[in-house]
Amino acid sequence: MKFEVNDKRKSHRINIPIKVIIDNATYFVKDWSASGLKVEYPPADIEIGDEISISIILPTGGSAIILDSKAIVRNEYQGYYGVEFKDMDDKNNRVLRHYATLAIEGNI
Repeated sequence: MKFEVNDKRKSHRINIPIKVIIDNATYFVKDWSASGLKVEYPPADIEIGDEISISIILPTGGSAIILDSKAIVRNEYQGYYGVEFKDMDDKNNRVLRHYATLAIEGNI
């Protein structure tokens, strides 16, 4: 995995805190975008190329929004896995983008 500045990506990476559930365990997300995320210390049995089911947790104060999706593990670097969303539902993608906008504006 190599470092890429945001202007070379198809989606800008942001580091607004969210979490992801993989195999009934919760993991922190280092950074994310509308096309994928970087998971901190994921399960050891995940390998590059694996298709996995994930649930993205978007905290909203006293509650949370959970978005289900499929993802493909694309790369691994220093304990982080780069995961690309696969066939994410349009509605969930809109929710993710709207959440990012609200967080950037300070309205979460």
